[in-house]
Amino acid sequence: MAFTLTELLLNPLFIFSAYMVFAVIITFLFKKIFKLDTFVIGCLVKKSNVPKIIDFLATKKAFDLIALFAVTLMFGCFGLDFLVGQKRKLFDRIKILILGFFALMLINYALFSGIFFNPIFGNLGWLALILSCIMGFSGAMIALLFLLAIDIILKLFVGIVPCPGIGPAIPGLQLPNTGFAIPVIEGWIALVITMLVHELSHGILLKRIGVKIKSFGLLLVGILPIGAFVEPDEKSFSKKKPVDQLKVLAMGSFANIVLAVIFLGLLYSVNFVSQDYQKNLMNQSSSGVIISSVEKDMNICGTKFESSAYGILKPGMKLTEVNGNKVNSLYDASVEFSKARDAKEINLKVDSNGLIETKTLKLNALGKVGATFASIPNKSFKFPFEAILLSFLLSVILWIYLLNLAFAIGNALPLALPVIAFDGGRMAPFIFSPYLPKSFKKLSAFEKQKKVSLFFLIVVGILVLINLIPLFI
Repeated sequence: MAFTLTELLLNPLFIFSAYMVFAVIITFLFKKIFKLDTFVIGCLVKKSNVPKIIDFLATKKAFDLIALFAVTLMFGCFGLDFLVGQKRKLFDRIKILILGFFALMLINYALFSGIFFNPIFGNLGWLALILSCIMGFSGAMIALLFLLAIDIILKLFVGIVPCPGIGPAIPGLQLPNTGFAIPVIEGWIALVITMLVHELSHGILLKRIGVKIKSFGLLLVGILPIGAFVEPDEKSFSKKKPVDQLKVLAMGSFANIVLAVIFLGLLYSVNFVSQDYQKNLMNQSSSGVIISSVEKDMNICGTKFESSAYGILKPGMKLTEVNGNKVNSLYDASVEFSKARDAKEINLKVDSNGLIETKTLKLNALGKVGATFASIPNKSFKFPFEAILLSFLLSVILWIYLLNLAFAIGNALPLALPVIAFDGGRMAPFIFSPYLPKSFKKLSAFEKQKKVSLFFLIVVGILVLINLIPLFI
């Protein structure tokens, strides 16, 4: 297959490979010039002085209770039982778990309903929600990987190319088979904030339990930060009680979920306050809305959805009304489609070369009709600087929310590899080893924890590998 020079330069694999070569060169220079710790394509930028905000916040006793709540969120009813249930009488233990389950149901539904309940998963989204209550964020992540793995296997079996279930969250790098990429500038801003908040939170709890922090810094690949870290005195940390270690490990994901909720609220607030301004801008910049394309079937990651517009609407038609309300811009059209999302049908008035017609179309499971709409630009209008700034601000807020949400549940994954361990992977052996069958009773606590780690390594490892398959098709 031949590529033009432009196609080659824009190819994600070429961009990634070229950057890896650049990363090797720049890492070599960093090692020679700045004497940094390096590893072929990356380096560690360390600072031995702990940020003052860690010392200040570590004096607040409230973080002890917050961290215990964080453990419960990370591992659900198992985490709750580990913390407060194991030494209680059976009846009291059951009461605590029932109350905890329903409290977690409310919290996790509020946090993850948009992820769990979608047209691809269908009613199986309830499986993910229930498992998130039983096993917390770690269970939510396992359920998502399982449901995505089933979807991938079924599609591959019939020759359909699915989307990958997981992939690298590298701003600017498009994931194969998805057409999706995190925007470069907003993405890196959000990623750095997400990583720093995560590691600062670990640092606060390390100080709270009396563990020395050796260094704090960033992990660079080339010149791009892909991770942050707090380096504790591992010997001192490993000697702490399991509960204290769990509190430290859980705090990072908890901080991310709190930041996600804050920025989601901020996103709604800014949009609410500026909605009239945005509507006026869109209406001024647009001379109408046309139908740019009509699909025979809507295809989302290999899943097909009905396209009721096919054979009825034609590219070039002008959209003038939706459900009796005039449409002058894409903003107007999106608002009207959102209002009709739960309806079965939608009425569209279109202008085809002067012929005005009203079409009644069925909405599919996505709330769409299978047509793509485009704005007719008002060539005399130029967006003011404050409008461009507002758009950028909203994008940054959105990606801070999305990446913090992804970090919160992603880091809860109970997977520990020789080279990297998710926070959940380090917590799982403590949480689950007390529940091993009686046949494991003669094993030491350490041996039990190794059995738990091995179990999750096999189960989660298989799910991860299946979810990665579409990246290489």
